[in-house]
Amino acid sequence: MGSIKIKKYIAELVKFQVNILSVMNDIWHIRVIP
Repeated sequence: MGSIKIKKYIAELVKFQVNILSVMNDIWHIRVIP
C-alpha cells in the first residue's frame, strides 16, 4: 500500500512541476515578445 501512495505523490509532484514550467514559459514569452 505504501508504495502506491508514494507513486501517486510523485505523479502529483510531476504534474505540479509541469504546470509551473508551462506558466513560467508563458511569462517568459510574454516578456521576450511584448
